[in-house]
Amino acid sequence: MGIFGWYFQTSLLLRIFIALILGVVTGLIVGPGIAWVNPFGVVHVRLLQMVVLKSKLFLGVYTNFIQRERRQNEFR
Repeated sequence: MGIFGWYFQTSLLLRIFIALILGVVTGLIVGPGIAWVNPFGVVHVRLLQMVVLKSKLFLGVYTNFIQRERRQNEFR
C-alpha cells in the first residue's frame, strides 16, 4: 500500500478530521502567507455546490416522475 496505506484504510470521517486539523495547524503556523490558496478552496466549494444542485434537481424531477406514474397506475 505504500507510505499512506494506513491513511487509506481509515474511515472517511477520520480522514476529514485529520485534514481539518492539518488545515488549522497550517493556518496558525503560516498565517496570512497561505492566503494564495484561497481561490482553490473557493473553486472546490463551488464545484461541490454545483454537484449537489444538479443531483437535487435530478432527484426532484425523478421523484415527480415516479409519483405521477404511481398515481396513473392507481386509477387503472
